[in-house]
Amino acid sequence: TRFGIVLRGFGNNLPAMRELGWPAVRYHVWTYLTSGLFGLAAGLCLTGVNTASDVNAAVSDTLLSVAAVVMGGCDLVGGRIDPIGVVFASVTLALLGALLGFLQVSSDFIAAVQGFILLGIVVLRTMFWRRS
Repeated sequence: TRFGIVLRGFGNNLPAMRELGWPAVRYHVWTYLTSGLFGLAAGLCLTGVNTASDVNAAVSDTLLSVAAVVMGGCDLVGGRIDPIGVVFASVTLALLGALLGFLQVSSDFIAAVQGFILLGIVVLRTMFWRRS
């Protein structure tokens, strides 16, 4: 949508968007408002799944959400994102526990394996980025 393109423009090149006449404060407020609404929806869904309110219910999901964004091919700065890649990366990370269980690997190693996969992808992306 036009709104999404403007938000990506602010993430990619803030001075250019200001020169084009887009009000930065208004779109930053919209960005925080939109992300807050999605955070609220995620919190309500998590509470519904757990059938209780627990502060520590999603501690392990924080690493997975950042890892899925990085593994999905998104730049952490610059406003460039690939939503399909993030979906595939999050499904891969979610199914990794089932795969390790099928291979009879202890569940204590799931976070370590996820971390090694994330580090490997970051290293490969860095090597590929330097070559191109």
